[in-house]
Amino acid sequence: MTNEPPATAATTPTIPAGDRSASESVSEANPFRYVLTKGFPELLAGLNCTLAVTTYQAGKLVLFRTDGGRVSALFRTFDSAMGLAVAHDRIAIGSRNTIWLLRNEPDIGRQLEPEGKHDACFVPRSSHITGNIHIHDLAWCVPDIADRHEPQPDTSLQLWFVNTLFSCLCTLDPDFSFVPRWCPPFITAIVAEDRCH
Repeated sequence: MTNEPPATAATTPTIPAGDRSASESVSEANPFRYVLTKGFPELLAGLNCTLAVTTYQAGKLVLFRTDGGRVSALFRTFDSAMGLAVAHDRIAIGSRNTIWLLRNEPDIGRQLEPEGKHDACFVPRSSHITGNIHIHDLAWCVPDIADRHEPQPDTSLQLWFVNTLFSCLCTLDPDFSFVPRWCPPFITAIVAEDRCH
């Protein structure tokens, strides 16, 4: 992640509904562009949600939301951002050699201008160095879900991720880059050969 301040929507550019022009936040030094499909602002407004998108080519996490019939886009830089997992109070982002863990800090969100516009504010809280293992997707999972009869608090969530370089599904461990948990039956060894992309 760059040395940018925590994500805030106060500096977010807005794009008029149905405008098929490039992002207003684009500069000569930052040629990243996107196009909005007609009806996209109404879709976001109807769902009352923010859409999070990663793009490894541009190394961005982009958050799209609506505000007054317009779409605003917030950009944050992560080296080769690929996988993304969201729970109500946390986000995990798989980048080139790191998994970034962001947590919702609602007290910070309430302080952002304009007041009353932010229902969440996710800030980086930790990272885990995995090495360049080609992370493709991530998911928050409840461990041993088959043995649980009652819903568990989010503190019990475990992050699983696709490790395509070693052809397996993994979890995190403080002492290792990753812990292999599952691989297809035709994978005979956990080696850095990308046998199952």
